Amino acid sequence: MSYVKESLTKGERIIYTTNLHWIIFMESLSIIIIGLFISYLGVIYEAILGSFKTWLEYIALAVLVVGGVKFLLELIRHNTSEFAVTTERVVIKVGVIQRKSLAMHLTKIESIEINQSIIGRIFGFGSISITGTGNAESDFDLLRNPNKFREKMQWIAASDDNEIEAVHPNPTTQRQRQSQAKAQENVVHRSSTTRRRRRRR
Repeated sequence: MSYVKESLTKGERIIYTTNLHWIIFMESLSIIIIGLFISYLGVIYEAILGSFKTWLEYIALAVLVVGGVKFLLELIRHNTSEFAVTTERVVIKVGVIQRKSLAMHLTKIESIEINQSIIGRIFGFGSISITGTGNAESDFDLLRNPNKFREKMQWIAASDDNEIEAVHPNPTTQRQRQSQAKAQENVVHRSSTTRRRRRRR
């Protein structure tokens, strides 16, 4: 079970979730591409440089190992990070080894700031800074769709339960209503059947 689902209180529901942006992998992929390029140079210059090609292979291998390890760490960080807005709180958890988490009630949030570069606006990622009562500030980088994340927090904080239910129906409540409606239909059907039988008599 995810960190966010485990932290839910009774009656609390997840309204919106997002994650770290794929741009997180750019650094490790760049290192891997450099390693492949060095390896390619070794193949090209094999006839010209002779034994120097061996050094190129060692360098390429070292670079590829560094890039591969970094990519693996970034993948773990990406897959274990969670950003969620619930009916009551904002819940965030980033990383495993160096975990950074936040669980703050929406009514205690004083400001939400977003920092996006030109590239961030083009590809849809940025940093978000959440300040709570008492000047408690938490910063999170490389968030996917940070503007929508902020919009959901602000909307839920300003909405009542009925407004939230209208836009994001509770599946449990829906099932209960469907069960009640079905039970009512059965009652009406049995009552109608009983009346028809009495008329026949």
